[in-house]
Amino acid sequence: MQRLAGQYNIGPVQVGALFEEQEKADGSTQDGWMASAAYSINRWTAKAQYGQSDVVVADAETYSLGLDYKLSSAAKVFGFYTDETAADDYDRSYFGIGTEFNSEAGFDVPSPGERVKDRGKLRQVGQL
Repeated sequence: MQRLAGQYNIGPVQVGALFEEQEKADGSTQDGWMASAAYSINRWTAKAQYGQSDVVVADAETYSLGLDYKLSSAAKVFGFYTDETAADDYDRSYFGIGTEFNSEAGFDVPSPGERVKDRGKLRQVGQL
């Protein structure tokens, strides 16, 4: 399998693309591609994605639209809609909402027996 992916930021806009090619046992190849864009303003990020592929199923096509709202540097809420079609009358749609917490962004979850002290924007975990 060969895969090439890239992403580029232009101010509040982020664009991305992916192409992959896979060789089957009989020597034939299957490929797919995807393009994405996101636009951020204040705490909001609107997202769109479109792609076509023959890697998993023939004549697959997908698109997604989404919206994120950043609650803090460590948390966001999001919603999205995805539509997928493919050969043999495959047609699926999905809608989702959720939250995401990023512990690497400084979100500390105290262990049992610990308490959290807030000092401005710095969160520090201290022993009881």
